[in-house]
Amino acid sequence: MKKLFAACAVIFASAALLSGCTDTEGQKTEYEIYTNMPAGSYELTLDNFKVAGTVAGETSVTDGGGAAENPAAYKSMGKTFYYIMTADATIVVSEDFTDEASAEARCEAFINSVKDKLGEINESLSIGVESSAVTLFNSATAGAVIEVDKVAYDVFTLAEQMYEFTDGYYNPAVYYSVEAYGFNTNGQIPATAADLPSDASIEKFRQLSSHFGDIEVYEEEGKFYVKKPAVTVEIDGVTYSMKIDLGGIGKGYAVDIINSMMDESGFKYGYFDFGSSSIVLKNHFKMGVYDLEFKNPRSDYFGQQFLRTKVKNECVSTSADDVKYYILDGVRYCHVIDPTTGKPVNKGIMSATVIGGTAAEGDALTTALMAMGKNNALKFIENKLTDRKVVFTYDNN
Repeated sequence: MKKLFAACAVIFASAALLSGCTDTEGQKTEYEIYTNMPAGSYELTLDNFKVAGTVAGETSVTDGGGAAENPAAYKSMGKTFYYIMTADATIVVSEDFTDEASAEARCEAFINSVKDKLGEINESLSIGVESSAVTLFNSATAGAVIEVDKVAYDVFTLAEQMYEFTDGYYNPAVYYSVEAYGFNTNGQIPATAADLPSDASIEKFRQLSSHFGDIEVYEEEGKFYVKKPAVTVEIDGVTYSMKIDLGGIGKGYAVDIINSMMDESGFKYGYFDFGSSSIVLKNHFKMGVYDLEFKNPRSDYFGQQFLRTKVKNECVSTSADDVKYYILDGVRYCHVIDPTTGKPVNKGIMSATVIGGTAAEGDALTTALMAMGKNNALKFIENKLTDRKVVFTYDNN
């Protein structure tokens, strides 16, 4: 059976070395797990990760079935596309190869269509493309109106919806904080704690990002527009207007588009993984379901997972504080920014995974959960995410 990692999605080859992790002093550290998945629908694989309590509104168990009638006739084809919105994307489809030439041609044609669609999305949303809608927004003056393409219109609209749904905990306008802490291409990782950005500058960046909800997105005479908030802040004589990065929710948007393309093309078996944080899993042609492995966010060993569950025909999104991080004077700084402080998240949640719903929504939700902290995250899951499976890990040390 193929197995995938949440937070790092690859084909899983070995279940060895699933012993507990240790901290820098060699003492085993215990971590908490919170989930609304029913007992029996998952398996714990590390003895120092404990379920601290179930969350109200438990979701259903994934059943078996869904395998091909003649799996021996099936083969898989796939391809990885590099540096799409600064990440890699992998498509794998499985098809009946009884008529090998026809099946191979069909798979190749579909994979090429995925390549074209990813190129279109990258041209619209990537901060690394000078003509992208996001780059044009970021370079525009405060209060300016920018004409954008349909992809950008859809993603801007979805981002605003998720900003409101999460009470602002999902906020793609924390661009300057990400940069100040060295986590994007323009930033520089601080060498010492003394090189960290000042609280005063971070507070001004936070104030600027708090106006994300003021962005206006609209359609007029068949064209699409985004109006930038007429808000600026000044730091050390430099005036800043809002900048955003839609890469996270954009990856999820791409996963949802490719998911629909797989359905429209009749591919029932396979998966699409974008950046290891956003995945759609169809059926597996042999086993029906996939085994999904959750990577330990406190282990440098890639093959160490703390939980396993079964997934099919669902999207999976994960955020974690071990993707990009550094430690200065014993303090961990990661790329996920808490929009309420403008600083890297530090409320104890190490990773958050959402299974179900759309991938774009899931990407926004997992980022928001990381910033909420345990108590707010539990309330949010119980009140708003009863239709999705959620797992998050917590460090109470």
